[in-house]
Parts: sequence; structure tokens; C-alpha cells
Amino acid sequence: MPDTRPGITFNEEGVCWACQVHDNRKLIDWEARMKELEAICDKYRGMNGPGNYDCAIAVSGGKDSHFQVYMLKEKMGMNPVLFTVEDNFTQTDAGIRNLRNISSEFGCNIISLKPDIRAQKILTRKSFELYGKPTWMIDRLIYTYPLIMSIKFNLPLLVYGENVGYE
Repeated sequence: MPDTRPGITFNEEGVCWACQVHDNRKLIDWEARMKELEAICDKYRGMNGPGNYDCAIAVSGGKDSHFQVYMLKEKMGMNPVLFTVEDNFTQTDAGIRNLRNISSEFGCNIISLKPDIRAQKILTRKSFELYGKPTWMIDRLIYTYPLIMSIKFNLPLLVYGENVGYE
């Protein structure tokens, strides 16, 4: 396997990090993890009173977003508010439909941030020049906006999808 991908590491046997993580899933006690999730949900469910949000979920519209909302809303009986960040790049029809689908299928409100276009243009250029990554600003917003909004809504339970650095 080539080692040219930034951040890729291999163990002594030459197995990449992502493959090691995948193999480690076999060692997880999924039943115990489900009980842990249930206990967390029990702690926060209804904490803000009937009909109010009791958790937040950072969503993009992809498979993780759908699964998280399904698990928390349908299986755990939570009342989540969904936070998302829209960049100013062209969205695909599928992406737009997927995000809308989450709201319509699960009956959840989505609060979206669409960043200031002028600021995004400046920061896109700067982050490309400094880090070689033009989407740096959007990547930061995806993780910070839901956190800031959860604090504003007094929601101590915030759920994110997979950690792309880990997976």
C-alpha cells in the first residue's frame, strides 16, 4: 500500500491505520455500547421540558446523519434539533434532497449556517496559501457551529458522525 496519503500510518506488519480500526470493531461489545447510549439518552431526555429539544445532532445529509437521527429520534425517543453548515459551493441535487429527507422523514428542525460569501472567499484563499487546504474554514465550521449552537440552546448532548481522521 502506498504511503503517500498525508497522515497515513502503518503498524509493524504493514497494515494501515484504517484497516486496524476496522479490525478493532470486532472487539467491541456492541450490546454494552447500546446500553451506554441508552443511559446517556435517559439522562438528557426531556431535560428541557416536554416538547423542547433534548439533544443536538450535527448533520450533513449523508448516511451517518440519517443513521444518527434514526437512532436518536426513533430508537431512543429523543427530540433532536439538527445543525448543519452549508458552504457556498454548488450543492448537488442529491445532497439537497438528502438533507431535506432527514427533516421530512424524522420530523426534525434543521438550523443551517450559510457563511458570509465575502469572508469565505478571503479565508478560502488564505487557508489554501497557508495550509494547502482551501476548505479549511468550512471544515472548522462543521465542528464548531454545532457546538456553539448547542451551548446557545442549552443542550449538553451533541452527537457527531464518524471521525474521518479515525475512520
